[in-house]
Amino acid sequence: MPDKQKRLNIIRVICYLYFLVPCIIWIVDNYSVGYINWPIIILTALVVLQIIFRVNKVDLVLGILLSILSFYMVLAVTSDLVDHFNGTKRFNDMANFRRYFAFGYGIFGTAFLSALTILYTYYFKRSLAQKKEALQTASAS
Repeated sequence: MPDKQKRLNIIRVICYLYFLVPCIIWIVDNYSVGYINWPIIILTALVVLQIIFRVNKVDLVLGILLSILSFYMVLAVTSDLVDHFNGTKRFNDMANFRRYFAFGYGIFGTAFLSALTILYTYYFKRSLAQKKEALQTASAS
């Protein structure tokens, strides 16, 4: 059981690091032009604190929040691609279109899968804790 727990923690940290890097880049980019984006700073602080302290309930909240934001961005990329095919928004050439398609779905699709993985590790850790508690209760009686 401890091996599963360690693997879940490693997977969870990798998923959070996937979100942490773009958040830090976004903060630095906004700060360089004199703009402070407080929601992203708060989200970044929550992710850093979650990596350090590992609070299960925060895993659930951040997993849901990050999955909603990532899915929203996947829909935004899809909307841009639909606009391209409807003729309201044109890319210069097909190479730019392919690059946008691959980059948009690659980045935000992976982010969505990472957020779902955070939710999965929350659920799996909770079920491991319940099994451990059941085993302790059974062995005590």
